[in-house]
Amino acid sequence: MALHPGQAVTGLEVGQGSARVRTREAEWLTPLVVGADGMHSTVRRLAGLKRTHRGRPRYGARLHYRLAPGAPLPTHVHVHLGEGLEYYLTPTGPREINAAILCEKEVTRTFRGDLSGRLRALVEGYPSLKDMHLVDYKVRIMPPQADSTGTDAVTRVVIESANGAGERWSTVGVSANIIDASYVALRDAYHFKLFRDKYTAE
Repeated sequence: MALHPGQAVTGLEVGQGSARVRTREAEWLTPLVVGADGMHSTVRRLAGLKRTHRGRPRYGARLHYRLAPGAPLPTHVHVHLGEGLEYYLTPTGPREINAAILCEKEVTRTFRGDLSGRLRALVEGYPSLKDMHLVDYKVRIMPPQADSTGTDAVTRVVIESANGAGERWSTVGVSANIIDASYVALRDAYHFKLFRDKYTAE
C-alpha cells in the first residue's frame, strides 16, 4: 500500500470494483477509497455519500487542561459513550489535554446549558484555583447488582488534581450518567482546593 500524504482529493470517479482518485499533483486507480478526512469529508461528498443530518440537535463544550509537572499524559484518545452523550479526553500537547462533551439538549440542563462558561467563571472568581491542575481522569462502569434488572449500572469517575507545589488529591463522582459523575468529582476537587487554601492561610 502506498501513502501520499498532504495531497487533497479534487476528483473521484467510482467504477465497478475500482475508483479513480485525482489530486492536483497526480491520479491513481485504486480498489479501495477511505473517506476519513474529517467531519466535512471531501471524499464522501465526491462519492455521493454525504447526507444531511436530520436527527436531534446536539450541543458541545470543551475545555483545555494543563497537567501538573510529571503527570502521565494519556497516549490515546479516551471515548466514553452514554445515553444521549459522548465524552472525549484527548492529549493535545506535551502537558495538555482537551476534555470535550457532545450531548443532547436535555443533558445540558445538568450544567444549566453552559458547561464551559460555568467552569471558567468559577476559576476566574477564585484566583487561588489558577494553580490547580488535572493530573489524572479515570472512568469505571460499575456492573449492576446480581439481583437487579441489569439497568442500574453506574459510572464512577475519579479525578486526581494537584496544585503548583505538587501536592495532590483525588475526588470521586458516582452517577448513572457520566456527565453528572464527572461534574461531582470536578466540583469536589475545586471545593477541596478552596477549603484547603483557606485553612492554610488561617
